[in-house]
Amino acid sequence: MAGTEVLLEFLGTPDGTAAPRLAATRPAADERDAWWHELAGALGILADLGYTHGDLSAYNVLVHDGRPVLIDLPQVVDVVGNPQGPGFLERDVRRLGEWFTARGLDPAAPERLLTELRERSRLRRP
Repeated sequence: MAGTEVLLEFLGTPDGTAAPRLAATRPAADERDAWWHELAGALGILADLGYTHGDLSAYNVLVHDGRPVLIDLPQVVDVVGNPQGPGFLERDVRRLGEWFTARGLDPAAPERLLTELRERSRLRRP
């Protein structure tokens, strides 16, 4: 923040090539698993604070220097305070999980993550 302005960092190469969206990548199995783990960790930090992204998909994640980066965070949702918060949390995990499971991630991983995030954000299963 600079006064009333939000400064954003460019993610890409020095020649101006932007980092690709997750949706445009084709990770090897080890990359896929590492990226899932990193994104799960990021979602866990948000859940610890009582938030979820609110519009998470493979199009709102960039891959920069071999690591996934969440983007488009201004619409974060208060999971507990917003009556639709639990639904946003579930949608975020399911949409991201669909992308990863289509590329070979254990199909049970998204459900395990959702259970963990519900606990971390102090939600009870609906």
